[in-house]
Amino acid sequence: MTLDPTVKAILEEMEKQGLPGLEMLSPEEARVNRRIGTDDGQVVEEVNRVENLSFESEGYTIPVRVYQPEGTTPQPVLLYFHGGGWVLGDLDSHDPVCRRIANASQSTVISVEYRLAPEYPFPAAVYDCYNAVYWVREQAEILGIDKERVAVGGDSAGGNLAAVVTHLLKERNETLPVYQLLIYPSVDFTKKYPSDEKNKEGLFLTGEAMSYFRKHYLSQKEDKFNPLASPMVRDDVTGLPPAHIITAEYDPLRDQGEAYATRLKEAGNEVTYIDYKGMVHGFISMANLVPQGAEALTEVGRALQARFNEVKAGK
Repeated sequence: MTLDPTVKAILEEMEKQGLPGLEMLSPEEARVNRRIGTDDGQVVEEVNRVENLSFESEGYTIPVRVYQPEGTTPQPVLLYFHGGGWVLGDLDSHDPVCRRIANASQSTVISVEYRLAPEYPFPAAVYDCYNAVYWVREQAEILGIDKERVAVGGDSAGGNLAAVVTHLLKERNETLPVYQLLIYPSVDFTKKYPSDEKNKEGLFLTGEAMSYFRKHYLSQKEDKFNPLASPMVRDDVTGLPPAHIITAEYDPLRDQGEAYATRLKEAGNEVTYIDYKGMVHGFISMANLVPQGAEALTEVGRALQARFNEVKAGK
């Protein structure tokens, strides 16, 4: 399929603005640009309760935002890890996304503002997200959530973190999340895939941008081989919770996302894999302009709700 016309128009408008590429900016400058771009007139859905809280992780205070739709409590919960290449992003950048998922799933969503690189390089973000799972379970009664129905998810770098945290919990023989939501995740720093070359220029996430993120996140060359950075290289991928994996046709990360879905499925895990045709990396954050972005978030919410209902029924 050709590039979606609406997405194409968005990319053309971005090019007209003549903004410098990430490789020309410091992380601080890139974050300022990202915050400016966050306020783009997105439709922000109302959610019954939205509250900013925090927890402690390795001596640092980690902000979180709780989105709780109407309904009886305790509610199941999705811990959401935002995208942004481990360098960008915060609670505000993914606020509209989390609101949509909370309403569509009729479940609580808790967004986690983990520490960013290069100030806090790998594996700081991993352990912040891992500790978030513990915090949620410990505070379940106060938060009004069901600690037996905890899912993890995220987009891009956040999808990476969700996958990694799931493996880490399994490795330590701890209670697994009941579901993992991986939206165009980065899962393999160790090799190039065909889509890395095919989709490396002019499609929102570029090859140069990925190099920029990798340089700032992984401070040591050998880090890319660590399964806490590249879950694709983990020897054992059996016994994982059901996964919902989304890729975009015109995304450098597309092929590694598909390869990860295939590997999980071949290892006997339950996997739903959807490749959104005509879409680019980041399309769920364009949901106010791109119908497929809104549709994807609605579908994610329904799938999440269905899984939570299965767990409640003892399946």
